[in-house]
Amino acid sequence: MGSFLERIKQSDFLKNIATLMFGSGLSQIIPFLLAPILARLYTPAQFGIFATYISIVVIISGISTGRYELAIVIAKTDREAAALAYLSMGLSLAVSFISLIILRLVQFFGVQLYMGVISESWVYLVPFFIWIYALFQIFRFIGIRNKKFKSISAASITDSSSRGGVNILLGYTIKEAFGLIIGGFVGVFSSVLILLFPAKKFLKSYAPDWQLIKQQAVVYKKFPIYDVPSTLFYSFGNQGVVVLMTRFLGETVVGIYSYTERILITPISFLSNAFSQVFFQKSSEYYHNDVKSFSNLLAKTMKAFILFGIIPFAIFAYTSVYYIPILLGDQWLDLYKYVYILSPYIFMIFISSPLSHVLKIINRQEYSLILKIIFFSLRIGALFFGYWLGLSHLWTLYYFSIFSVLSLMISLVIIHILAKVKINWSVWLLTIINIVTFVVLYDFISNLKLL
Repeated sequence: MGSFLERIKQSDFLKNIATLMFGSGLSQIIPFLLAPILARLYTPAQFGIFATYISIVVIISGISTGRYELAIVIAKTDREAAALAYLSMGLSLAVSFISLIILRLVQFFGVQLYMGVISESWVYLVPFFIWIYALFQIFRFIGIRNKKFKSISAASITDSSSRGGVNILLGYTIKEAFGLIIGGFVGVFSSVLILLFPAKKFLKSYAPDWQLIKQQAVVYKKFPIYDVPSTLFYSFGNQGVVVLMTRFLGETVVGIYSYTERILITPISFLSNAFSQVFFQKSSEYYHNDVKSFSNLLAKTMKAFILFGIIPFAIFAYTSVYYIPILLGDQWLDLYKYVYILSPYIFMIFISSPLSHVLKIINRQEYSLILKIIFFSLRIGALFFGYWLGLSHLWTLYYFSIFSVLSLMISLVIIHILAKVKINWSVWLLTIINIVTFVVLYDFISNLKLL
């Protein structure tokens, strides 16, 4: 134990991961501990409304910066990184303003927003949400570039605690989905304030240079050309499915689905969020200096995540039938079925999360776009498949989970090939695990009553 702690102290890489793991772990533990309270204050349908609302915000905010904020980490000089930050902030502000105008025009012509499940007055928070979410991403990437991992860790904890506090307070008072929406806004806004100070200190050293900003916009033009449509396809494949599920399966199913994701992502986020942010910074550094070390880092990361993650995650997922009724109450009894069905997909997110920025680092964003189109097509196709055949919601989610896993497996293989990393036994092991899991799940769903 002593030697392990000594290694952490001596290694910046391990130290940064440990710092973010503490913040990420605590930020995930807080909502997990609050889950029994929130599950009794809000109904599955209200969580479904919140998931529908926030999905639109995430989709728009994800492209509002032109994806230039990602280049902040890989820019060659701090001056160029600052120019990219100014560019990202300007674009996000413009998109937020345009979205406000569009919302006003849509309301003027009497078009019903969010399929009528959300109050019209709530919709006008969307432009503010978009800009705040964009600022969070920009400031976070400035922090990653400058190794301000303590600030990022503090921001995660602040976001989680303030969000949970507001959710509970408004859950006891107004008792509507609006409490979840306001809690989400307060959480992100508070985290932006935490990240503002180190970001402001960095940007203060570099006044906006419009010539350099235009130059960097051209240098990193692949980000808006390939990453914006790539992000759109990914967001529609990820967040857009929530809107489709609301239409096809109803708000209650969407609420349970979104809460299932929250429960399953809690344990994996403890490590993956912390590791992926440090990994992005470190792998960018390796790629510019030593390509062989870069490839070795990718291969070792893949093996470690599979070997150390599979058993704890499996235990956590498949014992959910016992702890969910106790923790969440009677109205969430069916949630364990969703946990079973979606667990292979969530585990694939865990495995692939550190590699999510690899194609940007090696400047192959065009392949990222193709992979996101595949991701979008398979996931949306699975929902339409279930809807047209009139399948039950659990069978629809079963095929949705299969196609989601398939899309992520394709991504892993392509990333390995493009990064010139040998496809080793760990990928084949992961394939076998997924096949066996879905065979077991098929038998499980077939034997459920009333399905």
